[in-house]
Amino acid sequence: MSGFWDTVIDGEIWHYGEGQFEKSVYKPGDRNYVGPGQARAMKFTDDAWAVEYARGFIPTACRSAWPTRS
Repeated sequence: MSGFWDTVIDGEIWHYGEGQFEKSVYKPGDRNYVGPGQARAMKFTDDAWAVEYARGFIPTACRSAWPTRS
């Protein structure tokens, strides 16, 4: 399992957690953590720049990116 941190450099990043209907807005200097087993929807505004740091086995964070066998 892996987790990652987003640190906003410029612009805004909007996060929606599971069951969350109001966005959480992260601005320059803000940091957000998404831990193992958590799911988030993210929107980067057009002028957004961020640094992402992840630890752990990265493919487990991107399960939908790889096809599964039926």
